Amino acid sequence: MPAIDPEKVLSRQPAMETLALAVPMWIDKMYREGWSFDRRYGRAQACAQAIAAHGDSLQFRDKHSAEAFNRLAEGLAIGAFQPGGVSFGTYHWQAQPPPEPDPAPEPDPAPAPATVTVREEFL
Repeated sequence: MPAIDPEKVLSRQPAMETLALAVPMWIDKMYREGWSFDRRYGRAQACAQAIAAHGDSLQFRDKHSAEAFNRLAEGLAIGAFQPGGVSFGTYHWQAQPPPEPDPAPEPDPAPAPATVTVREEFL
């Protein structure tokens, strides 16, 4: 049985376009909520387990498809915070980690928007 190529599985244009939108939304959520490295690490493990259990749902569409897609988007967003960012398919995401909170933070009226770089690569 040949290996499953993720680029072929998600090569349907709507799936990749939705992923291109979902990943920056997750990045922004993580940035606004100030997710620490430890929180991202824990969520990355949960995302990996969910994708391992239901990754085939991305290809064969069943009751776990939405959950698998959301965990994929969240996992890629977490990867975007790593040095050099993360690439998937023809997209690359890179984000700066949120600043560590001060021991006694002053109230901030509005958090700064996340710094996100999205690039589509053509092979």
